[in-house]
Amino acid sequence: MRHRADFRQLFELQPVPSWLLDDSGRTLLANAQARALLAGIDPRVDLPPDPWQLLSLLSPKDRVRLRGALSETGPPVPVRLDELWLEGPGHGRLPLDALVRRFDPGRSGAHRGPGVLLQLLERQAPPSLELPRDPLMSETVFLNSNDAIVVTDAQGRLRRVNPAFERLTGFSIDSWQGRFAELLQPARAGEGELEPTILAVLGREGRWSGEARLRTADASERLVRLSLTALADADGCAQGYMAIIGDLTESRRASDEILRLATTDSLTGLPNRALFQDRLNQSVLLAQREQQTFALLFADLDHFKEVNDTLGHAVGDQLLIVIGRRLREAVRDMDTVARLGGDEFVMLLPNISRSHALDLAERLVSQLNEPIALEGMPDYRAQVSVGLVMFPDDGDSAEALLRHADQAMYAAKRAGRNQLQAYTPELGQHMRQTFSQHQELRAAIELGQLEVHWQPKFRLSDMAVIGAEALLRWRHPRLGLLCCCDFLRVAEQHQLLATIDSWVLRTTLQQLETWAGQGRWPADWKLALNQSASDLRQPHWLEQLQQLLERPGLNPAWLELELPEAAWSHPAPELQERLRQCRELGVSLLIDDFGTGYASLSCLRQLPVSGVKIDACFVQGMEQYESDRVLVEILCQLVRRLGLGLLAEGIETEAQRELLLQMGCPHGQGYLLSPALPAAEFASRFLPPA
Repeated sequence: MRHRADFRQLFELQPVPSWLLDDSGRTLLANAQARALLAGIDPRVDLPPDPWQLLSLLSPKDRVRLRGALSETGPPVPVRLDELWLEGPGHGRLPLDALVRRFDPGRSGAHRGPGVLLQLLERQAPPSLELPRDPLMSETVFLNSNDAIVVTDAQGRLRRVNPAFERLTGFSIDSWQGRFAELLQPARAGEGELEPTILAVLGREGRWSGEARLRTADASERLVRLSLTALADADGCAQGYMAIIGDLTESRRASDEILRLATTDSLTGLPNRALFQDRLNQSVLLAQREQQTFALLFADLDHFKEVNDTLGHAVGDQLLIVIGRRLREAVRDMDTVARLGGDEFVMLLPNISRSHALDLAERLVSQLNEPIALEGMPDYRAQVSVGLVMFPDDGDSAEALLRHADQAMYAAKRAGRNQLQAYTPELGQHMRQTFSQHQELRAAIELGQLEVHWQPKFRLSDMAVIGAEALLRWRHPRLGLLCCCDFLRVAEQHQLLATIDSWVLRTTLQQLETWAGQGRWPADWKLALNQSASDLRQPHWLEQLQQLLERPGLNPAWLELELPEAAWSHPAPELQERLRQCRELGVSLLIDDFGTGYASLSCLRQLPVSGVKIDACFVQGMEQYESDRVLVEILCQLVRRLGLGLLAEGIETEAQRELLLQMGCPHGQGYLLSPALPAAEFASRFLPPA
């Protein structure tokens, strides 16, 4: 019965004049459009109108065509009669088309038995572009649509549902007795009740569309796109609603997965750089609007490369996962922990004071130092350097905050690693100066601004020159002549040291070759040259040294390589081998700045050391500090007893020279005789004439 009422309602709402006839030609149904048409043409027509009455209003030719189509039991396929003209009193000529087709309404439950459907279509120009509106086509679409379709009465109770609705929800027309709205929930939590919103829009506009969650028979939910239309009769009275439902569940799940992959670090499951950057931008906007503060922590694992190189990348990944989890556990639920990449992590701490942020960061460093069970190392203790910045004190933009946090983190590494460093304006100024100097130093190498200066070495007893030390200088276009101590730290930080030292080695030996070729370099003089342990480990360093020493007129015995004391403290086997190879070439090896590092005395006995240079800080403190005087005296006795060469640096006064002579130190260098000089000036003052 319900299906029959639904069909009558749909038939009544057809937008064109329509009749449904039985096989005898008797009118079963005539919709409002049919009644209005005949009543408008001939007011004498009684209701319900019979389509046979149309014949009296048609031209003779059209009358024959329509009678022929209606007299048959109905053609198996639709028949279209074009250009029928109705001529009614006071109405004028009305051009129409007729559509006649066989119709079996049994599926829709309208009545029993087949019949014939007649529809009149008002002609709109041009005829070839006009398409008929077919209720049977609508029924076919309803039954076969992939989208679920629901028709309700005015109270929202189900009147009809199509098969797609039953497949989507598991509910049939009989298994769900409630209202359709009871199956719906807002698409997102916290949006409020959905039904009042829908009814308000339907009342104003007659239709509503949006997303919702649709309950199913198994108590699960599907995310759907819902389009609702209010249904009314010819008089505008509400008859019910029609809903078209598209299932968005799988497509939304796929898009959510794509979004997750795009915003989540695949290894740790933490937000990645893109998502963190978005949250940081939002935090800046919120804090500016609400006059709040927040903290940003930038953490970098110390010695992580050693884990990868020693235990393997799989174990390194395991360590990153554990670190990510510990960071997440160390902060509040409202905080964001993200992995930027590699071994870099960041933490966003909204609405927190500086003191609380510092306390949290200190606890974080401590917690990360707790043992971690790694494959191959069950008691590994991670170390982390952390930089901290506060908004708005340390930056008023996301870009500035992240940059300053990164700078503070690197300051923590330079200060010894495994600690927290808060950003300060002085730190920022230092970083800018370092960056500028780094860029200028790269240019200096290419532009020829680096120079080798020569400082003479002399016998303390008679001040006779016995050789020289080659020292690097930078003739800066703005700052003037810079000592190597002013820029070598930057060179080391930015991996320029090997390039610079290679240039110094080549330039110095080429100059020595020139003087030797002129006969100006005495055969008993020594040339000291600074190199670092990292230089000696370079793959082609020894090959370069051999090639230079093979040049005509150069004697390897003239060359003394000075390495800082730290390089001699427990040197790796490959460095020991390289030192041995240097000695085989005939090159002497000196410990530079002796007394300032951590070299054990055993290196004087076990390693191929030729001599020792006492650091200038002890020499210059002898006159004022007894401890420095005693230390220098002990060093002189020790080195002399071991039979090694000995030289004191930084001699500036006659009193220092006399003290060193009394202690048994034979050689020295310093301003007492001469500072380091450009090659031409050194040659004119200290080298014999050609």
